[in-house]
Amino acid sequence: MSQELKEPDIKIEELKEVSEVPSQEIPNQPTKELKPISALSSSEIELVLIQIVENIKSNKSQIIIGNKKDREESEVLELTDTMFNSLIDSLKELIHLPDPLDKVIHEKTLKSGMVARKIRVPVGTVLVKVESKPEWMASAAALSIKTGNVLHFWPEKTIQHASKAFYECIKSALEHEGINPDGIQLVDEDTDTDLVVPQGTVSFVENVKDNFSNVVAGHAGNNSIYIDDEADPYVAVESIADAKAENDDSSVENLLVHKAMAESFLPIVQNKLKDMGIVLKGCPETKEWIEVEEANEADYKKAAKNKSICVKLVENVDEAIEFINTNGNNHTETILSEKEENITKFMRNVNSSCIFKNASTRTNSAKGFGVGVGLGVATSSVLKGPIDMKALTTYKWVVDGSGQTID
Repeated sequence: MSQELKEPDIKIEELKEVSEVPSQEIPNQPTKELKPISALSSSEIELVLIQIVENIKSNKSQIIIGNKKDREESEVLELTDTMFNSLIDSLKELIHLPDPLDKVIHEKTLKSGMVARKIRVPVGTVLVKVESKPEWMASAAALSIKTGNVLHFWPEKTIQHASKAFYECIKSALEHEGINPDGIQLVDEDTDTDLVVPQGTVSFVENVKDNFSNVVAGHAGNNSIYIDDEADPYVAVESIADAKAENDDSSVENLLVHKAMAESFLPIVQNKLKDMGIVLKGCPETKEWIEVEEANEADYKKAAKNKSICVKLVENVDEAIEFINTNGNNHTETILSEKEENITKFMRNVNSSCIFKNASTRTNSAKGFGVGVGLGVATSSVLKGPIDMKALTTYKWVVDGSGQTID
């Protein structure tokens, strides 16, 4: 196991162009034959993931330079220390999680005496198309290595420099451990893949869905919280505040409030969100109780409202369910209620990837569920929930026989 390298102390103003700063050399280990990712043992997977972590840490300056150049050429987010630390922590967590491959999902002894086993296997080739998060290069590569998949990473031009810097760290780690680096590739065009995972704005994700015929695990969120007439007001306010504390894919965008709760609840939640800098919009009935800008039909369908949230008064849980299934995009929803009948109906009939009761929507992520690195949240009909290791696998049947035939 390689010794952990010390992170350099870097200041943005001291950075030079990428071409002027030599990369820190990472010694390559000569090998007679490079192994494919699909043939790695658990110990080999662990070693290469450790090397990737060390490479990212020791080449942090190159990644920052790449991000700086991306920001000079387009409007993209700065890669902060918080983002780096979160990435490193999630990669370290992934290293220690059990490998998912070849695990028996189901086993059955047939009448003939044969033993049939359903086992977990790689999907094949995964295309990750990213609009604004170059750090996904590292996350996607680590997940692909852990699951035995080939990765094709397609960053938008706006993040190409930082993505390339991450890629070089990964490529060096693979070569250092005697693994064929062709298993992790940077691409800039459509490739033959088995699964497509997009990251970006709603329009970006929808464009990917429209232009790829294979399975697309899109995850742009337009999430709702329903406040039932039997909700605990304190739990409701705190859950809503947490669900809007950050603008991520699982943040709440719409509040559906039972009409019986309007008079007492709306002023409280408005004051709480106002203190957080959140602006409320609402339906005409909402405006009877609090002063808000009127929301139109398009507002309720819009994801990523950032510093705003839309309120709609509803008659009952049935109207809330209908609203969500009509206006949402199958991401994350919450019901705040103490009435089990309504909770059961809500959870059974809402079509989203994850449904909470009496909790914040923001738990819906690989980090929130404690499953290591994740690539957002899938909302397709065949794949739902955090895109973690198991989401990047499928299954096959293997059957042990001893000469049995059909006749």
